[in-house]
Amino acid sequence: MLPEPLNLKLEFAIGEIELELSRLEPLFFYAGQRPLDYIEMIAAAGALHGLYSGIESLFLLIQKSLDGRVTHEHSAWHKELLRLMTLETPNRPAVLTQETAELLKDFLNFRHFFRHRYATSLDADIVKNKLQSFPPVWSRVHQELLTFLRDA
Repeated sequence: MLPEPLNLKLEFAIGEIELELSRLEPLFFYAGQRPLDYIEMIAAAGALHGLYSGIESLFLLIQKSLDGRVTHEHSAWHKELLRLMTLETPNRPAVLTQETAELLKDFLNFRHFFRHRYATSLDADIVKNKLQSFPPVWSRVHQELLTFLRDA
């Protein structure tokens, strides 16, 4: 069983992601109806960056609290953190399935691209497709997080 403070922090963070998704509903709607204009594309890219960062914050909290370490020691720590969430450790069950981690890896790569490029190098169709593919991926992540909370 997870320590109560950690459980509450994780539940709060999950709720924040859910709230952000609900606030982004108009953008999801527009993306389903027509091509995104430049401002919508930037908003969508920023939203995807923020949503993935929120998920990653959950993983960091789990790793720091239960595994006692944070993987900031090398440039590929983001990928390593995602990989570690698929592994069972002596202190916790796996957080994610390998399949879900693979789906998230695409958003991790997009987040990296977005952070290190100008918005002019974004492709509106790619951003739109990623935006539209996020809700089902989040649904999987959310379910696996709830299973983790129940089983840890």
